[in-house]
Amino acid sequence: MKIYKPKAEFEQAINIQNTYVELLKNYHKELSDKIKKSKGYDLAKYQLKMYETATKLDEQIELLREKLNHFDKNFINQYNEELKECEENFDSLLKDAFKDLKNHHRVWMKNLNDKIKDGNEVLKSITEKSKKQTKFSFSKDLELTREYTHQLELNNKIESFINGSDKLLENKKQKIEFYITDWQSVSLKDRNHIEVKNVLYKDLLNLVTFPEI
Repeated sequence: MKIYKPKAEFEQAINIQNTYVELLKNYHKELSDKIKKSKGYDLAKYQLKMYETATKLDEQIELLREKLNHFDKNFINQYNEELKECEENFDSLLKDAFKDLKNHHRVWMKNLNDKIKDGNEVLKSITEKSKKQTKFSFSKDLELTREYTHQLELNNKIESFINGSDKLLENKKQKIEFYITDWQSVSLKDRNHIEVKNVLYKDLLNLVTFPEI
């Protein structure tokens, strides 16, 4: 299992960026001191280097500000909410993943069959409307044709989900087993790290649910 800790990695990236900025600041100061003591060719050389360093420093400071701004305003609050949800629900999802999958699959299949039934009624209704037309109307006929085609395509899509449901269910079971086993293979310290648990939690949460139609 790849040990993925987004918060820790984001903070590390910020620290590396900050360290680079500090190095450029120190180098800029060194060049400033050398300029004060130099003349002629050396003076011109250090002035050029100082200009290049100042330009690079401004760019890196802006990048650091962007990272800090994204961390504070976009990333950390949402991520902390994810970790909180994971902390509250991880154990129950891990324990009941296969049971949740089975229950969600049963509900999903019922919904699909209900939608097929409703869809067939819609197709029947459109057909009856078309037959009842006493006077030809191109716009009305076109509208009914579009409605019929749309519903037929939706029905076909639903039927494809129903026909592939057993294979999809088995695939989800295998992935759940694989992800849990993979998580159990890492060290106890990493296994209990909330960010590592959150990766598994989101994977399992996605696997025990089914697509909406």
